Amino acid sequence: MALQEIFQSCLTQGHFPHYFRQTKTVILRKEGKEDYSLPSSYRLIALKNTLGKILEKIIAERLSDTLEKHSLLPATQYGARRGRSVSTVLTHLTTLIYTVWKADPKWVVSMLSLDLSGAFNKVSHERLLGTLLQKGLPYWVYNIIKGFLTARQTKLLLDGQETEWIPTPVGIPQGSPLSPILFFIFVSPLLDKINTVPGPTIGLEFINNTNLVA
Repeated sequence: MALQEIFQSCLTQGHFPHYFRQTKTVILRKEGKEDYSLPSSYRLIALKNTLGKILEKIIAERLSDTLEKHSLLPATQYGARRGRSVSTVLTHLTTLIYTVWKADPKWVVSMLSLDLSGAFNKVSHERLLGTLLQKGLPYWVYNIIKGFLTARQTKLLLDGQETEWIPTPVGIPQGSPLSPILFFIFVSPLLDKINTVPGPTIGLEFINNTNLVA
């Protein structure tokens, strides 16, 4: 009951506790790399506060329900959404191809796939919060997400050594239940623009993979 009251108070006030915004990032060596002096030879795993992840899960579910109920995400955005799995996007794509071929066997369907490298780590907080407002979401959502993003810190752990707290003013934390839906909101204007361009083109998106079909 006490935990429920704390979480409800956080949601009502739009407050995300500072302690929940701190992570410890473990640096692990990737196997088989020739040069371990390169940052790309390591994998980063962020360890988050367990109670914080529970609150993030609650926020993520409520936010997702609101977005789906009011159709605030592009219909061609797949992954980490109910009823929009890998098989769903593949069905959409194959149906599209066969529809084009049926209209004219001479037509060719081409697809350009773009993989956004380090996508979650490069999310602009300012632009994400601006998109939240543009979609007309309740102000408590804006406040709690702003609290989630503000003054985040991490410590790096490597070979038993630990750094001081390091600010992380950009990006959303991988491993957070909130991050996938926040990334969808962040990139949704891009997909909206692609799908409003005149001509026989369509944009399909799966998490951080954007596909242009013509």
